[in-house]
Amino acid sequence: MKSLFIVTITLISHLVSHLSFAAGMDKPVEQNAQYRVSFIANWTSDELPVDFPSNPHFSPLVGASHDGAYGLFQLGSSSTDGLRDVAETGSTTQLLRELRRAQNQNQVLNYRTGNGIPNGTGRSSVVLEVSREHSLLSAATMIAPSPDWIVGFNSLRTIENGNFINRIQIPAYAIDAGTDAGRSFSSPNRRESRRKAIKILTEDELFIQDDRLVPFGSFVIEKI
Repeated sequence: MKSLFIVTITLISHLVSHLSFAAGMDKPVEQNAQYRVSFIANWTSDELPVDFPSNPHFSPLVGASHDGAYGLFQLGSSSTDGLRDVAETGSTTQLLRELRRAQNQNQVLNYRTGNGIPNGTGRSSVVLEVSREHSLLSAATMIAPSPDWIVGFNSLRTIENGNFINRIQIPAYAIDAGTDAGRSFSSPNRRESRRKAIKILTEDELFIQDDRLVPFGSFVIEKI
């Protein structure tokens, strides 16, 4: 009887293992997913004291899901009119036109705008759907006041090893859109004669404390 009991338990264990493996193999691969993209601002005089303005704030957040043919911005390239407007004034009108045009060309799946952040700390979020064909995420918001500086990210991959990622956090470093020559937060407008390459501001004393580059907060991208 004892031997029969052991054999029975062994067979059941093998059967359960086989069923679990089969269930995993038969699980359908997700074709779509939703992500909450949040900018969590942390712009304070303690973190970034040099030239700290009296009215720090951020423009409405713009986010999009898209394929590899589209990019909200590209480091080393020049800004579109839409990104220039966001970076210089916080206006999203032209950028939304560009996103709509790209959506009509099937490069963008969807795009959303979130609220602005009325002071240096706070949160703004948008919810975006991605697909296997449109699995990249991008977002941007203006650092205000500033000549043409933003925080954002471009073409974040949401698929790793064939699966949609669950969560990622990205530091929000200052990015120069290359359209204004101002060097301080409250500089008067000094439009560049030619648009310069978009770059992360890594060497300016405004953004460095204790020999480290200080972000304006972080972006959190979470699957929901």
